[in-house]
Amino acid sequence: MAQLQSVGEFGLIQRIARRLAVRSPQVALGVGDDAALLNLPADEQAVVTKDLLLEDVHFRRAWTSARDLGWKALAVNLSDLAAMGATPLAAFVGLALPADASLEWVDDFYSGMEALADDFGVTIAGGDTTASHSGIVIAVTAVGHVPRAQAVLRSGACVGDVTIVTGTLGDAALGLRWLGEVRGDRPLQPFEPSLLRAHHLPYPRLRAMAAARAAATIHAGIDLSDGLAGDAAHLAEASNVTLELQAEALPLSDDGRAACRALGQDPGHLALHGGEDYELLLTLAEADAPAVVAAIESTGTRATVIGRVIAREAASIILLSAGRRETVLTGGFDHFPSG
Repeated sequence: MAQLQSVGEFGLIQRIARRLAVRSPQVALGVGDDAALLNLPADEQAVVTKDLLLEDVHFRRAWTSARDLGWKALAVNLSDLAAMGATPLAAFVGLALPADASLEWVDDFYSGMEALADDFGVTIAGGDTTASHSGIVIAVTAVGHVPRAQAVLRSGACVGDVTIVTGTLGDAALGLRWLGEVRGDRPLQPFEPSLLRAHHLPYPRLRAMAAARAAATIHAGIDLSDGLAGDAAHLAEASNVTLELQAEALPLSDDGRAACRALGQDPGHLALHGGEDYELLLTLAEADAPAVVAAIESTGTRATVIGRVIAREAASIILLSAGRRETVLTGGFDHFPSG
């Protein structure tokens, strides 16, 4: 395989630039100058988000193909835009590569990213490359737009709202656990492909959110990157409310339940604390719930009412399970844990 040294930094930039298409008419100038030019619609605000993926922290090359990593690096950013109710526009990719990375790896990485970008009309409009002495580092910035003062925030939940979650919970965490603990010791299981897909290829719920907003007013929202319990706590804190969740309502996939049985895992615990689901948690008026569930499901995405907002000023999560009430430990994934 051809190594990066065979083309040098500027050759690599030219190689990347040649493959990147302008997918949005609002990108007036993409790759090729000192900066990109974006045309925002009148009376709209820019929504900007950034995520980092570090080798051996967020992924391992032995477990993750370059194509899947390119998809996921963009998907986690588009999920943030979805949570805010934004329309995606462009993305910018910072890529730090070690000497052992190949040109073919870079091509496959951008192939995966472009596959998802093409699905949502997102232009990869620029970025930067550099050498790394400690593994691959990926920094993606995504830009979207939303009508002025209409972004969906974490702080808008109201007492009496119901909470709706998209998709199913826990599959991505199970996929990671299968990769890290047991995959090499067991034959292929029927549930394995879907769990690995959930881990490697999360699908941002942009269409689901657009459908939900067209059906009703969404009061608050957040994307579930660190686990339902942790992210629900962020929403509760921002809105200064208590959320009550129904344990029996948490949506689990059939493959997830089968994997939990095989691994001896508690599916409810994984649904609350697993992480990397990249689903959406929304709050809205109870009367609007049937219309919003139907609208989300019209996009091919499952939607489930899992609880309600019950009080102001407590900022906590209460789990109802078999008639018992318990306060949920809400810590999500923390890169810098104390103690």
